[in-house]
Amino acid sequence: MTVQPMHNKRELVRRIRDKMKTVPPLKLYRNSTPVAHVGNTPVLVEGVIRACSFSRSNLLLTGERGEGKTACESDVFHRWYGGNGIYCLAHADLVVRELFQQLNLGKLYRGECKTDQDIRELTRAINSRIVIVDEITRAPPLTQDSIMCLPDGYVEIDGRKYPIGDGNSIMIASGNVGDGKYGGTFKLDAALTDRCHAIIDLNNFTPTPMDLFEILETNHDPHVPTVADEDHSDAIIAIQKDMAQLRPSVEMNVAALFLRYGLDWCEKKKTTKKRIEKALPRICNGCHELGWGCGYVTGISTRAAKAIVNLTLALQQVAASQSRVSAVQPDPLQDMLDVLSVFKLIGPQAGILNEQKVMQDHCGNPYMFLKEIVTHLTANEFEAKRGELISMFQQIAQGRVEQTTRSGFTKVWSFMQDLTADMLTR
Repeated sequence: MTVQPMHNKRELVRRIRDKMKTVPPLKLYRNSTPVAHVGNTPVLVEGVIRACSFSRSNLLLTGERGEGKTACESDVFHRWYGGNGIYCLAHADLVVRELFQQLNLGKLYRGECKTDQDIRELTRAINSRIVIVDEITRAPPLTQDSIMCLPDGYVEIDGRKYPIGDGNSIMIASGNVGDGKYGGTFKLDAALTDRCHAIIDLNNFTPTPMDLFEILETNHDPHVPTVADEDHSDAIIAIQKDMAQLRPSVEMNVAALFLRYGLDWCEKKKTTKKRIEKALPRICNGCHELGWGCGYVTGISTRAAKAIVNLTLALQQVAASQSRVSAVQPDPLQDMLDVLSVFKLIGPQAGILNEQKVMQDHCGNPYMFLKEIVTHLTANEFEAKRGELISMFQQIAQGRVEQTTRSGFTKVWSFMQDLTADMLTR
């Protein structure tokens, strides 16, 4: 097991936080409603946007019309990236490759083109470090298929893949979601949303009255505002490279594994829920675990686990760089609790909740249901096993895990027995 040397990590963290402070706050977008808590610091929507930019995580903003999604995108595009990127409005006729290529008619007139490919040339857009897709829900399924490459950071032209922004680009998208409420909108393909590492439904995090008062005081023009271009993309790319070197703690990884394997464990059938998913929750009758919602939630995907850890690391640095709260004695399990906090933010859109249960008992709002689940897990699993977890992590650091310690991890924690055995033999 490799562990990042503490002195190297401290220097890396200091460098990351210093660079983060050079990227200014957004100029126009205001929303003071906390969306998560990392450590002792509340994280706002802008904090999540910063963390996504700094960790190269794609972001999707959803919610009602007229609540600032487009203004927020414009703010990021101009305030941080100097307007140097791709900014497009999704529609049925959108052809993604045409955003990155142009026809060289001069070659055509001079007879220098021997094939169709010879007339096509890449434009400066291929160097974009930010790709904004506004109103993405207005892209029909076939167009969504062509958009799929953008969050993956490349464009395919004539069968060849070209990395966007030297592989450093991120995508920020927005759209209205409302079960037929908005004419001309389409349901987003799960493969596309899975590539959006953070999805925030802003209906759950509306600006405060003071936010709106300040917005109206500054600018009451209902048109989408713009700000003067400022290019901080070099600093953002530098932060991304430093963040890529920052390694998650063992505690953070174990929390992510719990969300992957622990949430997917069916104690009644002694197997993973993915194997019996079609029978859930029908087979859960009589199981005492159903009370907290076990039969209505499954484990996250591997991609989601990576996205949650990546975003948790970035949010920790963003929160620390912006916090005015004096440092306190760290909680030995704080990294695990931070992962749960980020999961509470990202999990509602991860496709792991029973839609019928959400509609029936939580007014169709997955955030309400997942908040209940995380509250249960925090109290009854992570806090209840605090002593055992701390003891286990101490033993792992010493290169040993006693059998009596391992045997205490059963049921949803069963994965820990195999994990600790494999960790010590690596």
